[in-house]
Amino acid sequence: MLVFALAFAFAVPAFAASGINKAETQILKMLQKGTKYNEDFYQYHNAIKVYFNRDSISMSQLQADYACAQLLDLYDTYTREDAVDDAVVYEKTREAFMYLNIRYIFNRANATVDLIGKDNSLVMASLQLVDKGGKSSIQLTPIKQTGTSAPVAVIAGAGTVCIIGAAVISLWLVRKKRKELSK
Repeated sequence: MLVFALAFAFAVPAFAASGINKAETQILKMLQKGTKYNEDFYQYHNAIKVYFNRDSISMSQLQADYACAQLLDLYDTYTREDAVDDAVVYEKTREAFMYLNIRYIFNRANATVDLIGKDNSLVMASLQLVDKGGKSSIQLTPIKQTGTSAPVAVIAGAGTVCIIGAAVISLWLVRKKRKELSK
């Protein structure tokens, strides 16, 4: 029996899932904090979370502290000024991502930027690069709302329940009628 257990243990392929460590969680929380200042941070948060879930990616606490310091500096500019320039957001997030080993690769032909991770994987693709007053900025595509609106879903659900109910009642009546005829 022990031989079979050992054979099974060696036959099953092993894999490692690194998950998200404490330093990476700190960075994700800091990016999530930024969504109250700029809703574009939702897209950064989601992309970085996918990046951190890769097995080859692991951030140190020092990297997290430096990246979070850059993001805090950016958030302070939101509290000090009424309108923060997109170029400032671009530079500060670029500096923060530098500590996460995420490079910005520019494509001058179509004025886009790709974010590439330290494992040479794509983190975010084809971000539109915009020139504002001689300074670069990224224009993220707004998150689109998908799905149906609540009233349509409620009406469709209620209609489905009515159809199912009518089918159950008609089956019950047919069964009752057959029992009466068989007597």
